[in-house]
Amino acid sequence: MIVCADLLLPGTMRAEELHAVADGAIHQFGFRSLGRGVQLRFDDPQAAQIFARRYADFPTCDNADFHGYAGRHGNEYVFWTSQEHQYRWVHGQLSQAQIAFLADAVFLRSFFTSVPNALTFHGAVCYASGVAVAIAAESTGGKTTTAVACARRGMPLYSDERCVLLGDTVHSFPRSLSIRPGGLELLLRDRVETDGGIGQRLRGQNIDWACVRFSELFGSAEAPPVAELKVIFAIRGRSSSPRVAQTHWSQRFAPLLYATQGSCRGIDLASMLARALTGIKTFDLVLGAPDQTARLLAETVQAAAVPPLAVSTRR
Repeated sequence: MIVCADLLLPGTMRAEELHAVADGAIHQFGFRSLGRGVQLRFDDPQAAQIFARRYADFPTCDNADFHGYAGRHGNEYVFWTSQEHQYRWVHGQLSQAQIAFLADAVFLRSFFTSVPNALTFHGAVCYASGVAVAIAAESTGGKTTTAVACARRGMPLYSDERCVLLGDTVHSFPRSLSIRPGGLELLLRDRVETDGGIGQRLRGQNIDWACVRFSELFGSAEAPPVAELKVIFAIRGRSSSPRVAQTHWSQRFAPLLYATQGSCRGIDLASMLARALTGIKTFDLVLGAPDQTARLLAETVQAAAVPPLAVSTRR
């Protein structure tokens, strides 16, 4: 059975039942993001370790104001947060990796609703020519491979998975990357002499490519400057050579909205996304070889002639 967050059901447990499960969730991990302290607790130690590895490059936190829990209740798994979001899995046994995966989905959705003015959509995002540049695609669409290729060309990553906006600016979200075998093979074909050692690390042994830390791959988890989102590339396929075609942001609105989370819902979330996208230059992108694609992205962003805005280096 495929395990996905869409199969989670709304939780129905009473407060006293949740407290009982929380008492057994003794394996905890804390970090800071977007100015908030986060603490997550599991009743399964291996699931907690897997989750902690995903967020190991975030600043640590002792005092949290956002709490999440994952534990067993009879034959079900229950996931809930201090934001009163509660979900349950009723479809059978889960592995530790699947528990961590579902916990991540629930906790992220709840966390972003708790941060005022936060907006996030599914996409990699890097820093180029003084601005933030997003790369949007469906899962397995090539965004992580393209993002790593951009990093090799001097465009550091905020995230390979989530473009996180506070107001008009993008903030770092260095959750561990998942590089699939096909993407790794494509990256290894490219020779980039001045890539800060990334190519050498891509050839490393005994690395868990399903969960590789920013610091492992890039040599550092230092965040790029906080900057305005000015360009979005939407991956639209592959070819022998890369190409771009400028579009209007409204053509990307529906697919982005489907993958967007934020501090509001419904029509308010749609309005928030529309405001964020207004004025952003968008391009359809057909992928070529990763390094060719990264160089084309850099040239396209530079040619867009958008003025830079770098306001801080804090996450």
